[in-house]
Amino acid sequence: MLTGYDGVHRPEKAMRDRPASHGRDIRYELTDSGRAQLRELGVHADRLPPRRPVVRYCVDWSEHRHHLAGGLGAALTSRLFELEWVRWGAAPRVVQVTNKGIAGLERTLGLIVAR
Repeated sequence: MLTGYDGVHRPEKAMRDRPASHGRDIRYELTDSGRAQLRELGVHADRLPPRRPVVRYCVDWSEHRHHLAGGLGAALTSRLFELEWVRWGAAPRVVQVTNKGIAGLERTLGLIVAR
């Protein structure tokens, strides 16, 4: 779906090289096949507001894990809530994948959700 980086956060390298510091973001591109796959899911990357990058390198502040950021991440998250594939968890900024979401993510994106 994406090209430009392998998506693995390496804390030891990030601290030294600061790849996501201002002006030095790792550049991701959405592939044509990724664009088509997301369109089938109801996410239209070509309709995203231009105020922020479509895809951006970002590491979660609490778990230090790489995640999808930018306009595409927001649009995909919104769509997953609409489909009831995710719901809000008990704590702020926590979401839970529903049983419907486990099946849907595997079927549409090939993602296996650990239970």
